Amino acid sequence: MREIDRHVGRNIRAHRLIAGLSQSELGDAIGVRCQQVQKYETGQNRISASRLCAIAARLCVPVRAFFEGINLSPDGPKCADAGAETVALLADQQVLELARKAARLNVTQKTAITAMIDSMVETEPS
Repeated sequence: MREIDRHVGRNIRAHRLIAGLSQSELGDAIGVRCQQVQKYETGQNRISASRLCAIAARLCVPVRAFFEGINLSPDGPKCADAGAETVALLADQQVLELARKAARLNVTQKTAITAMIDSMVETEPS
């Protein structure tokens, strides 16, 4: 189960970065110290359901957003490694700024921007 704790933590970190909050700011909002937020984000400490709901409320995302990328199978849960990649991408200030601005767009605008980026990536020389 530790893998799921790390996965959830990475997703929390990604959403916190998109929201533009520091670990201290998130900690203050949910009643813990920044060190505890850091432990949640690394998966070192598990998060209670009530605390997870508080984090989701502060970050303005549904709780299920933290579980995206987890595949439940009869052999046990498998986590996609996309969380680590997402956090690495959000460390790039330009990507982070794009993500923040994109979050404010409506569905039609997001679709148009995605199509434009897709066309740019497809025509990019190797």
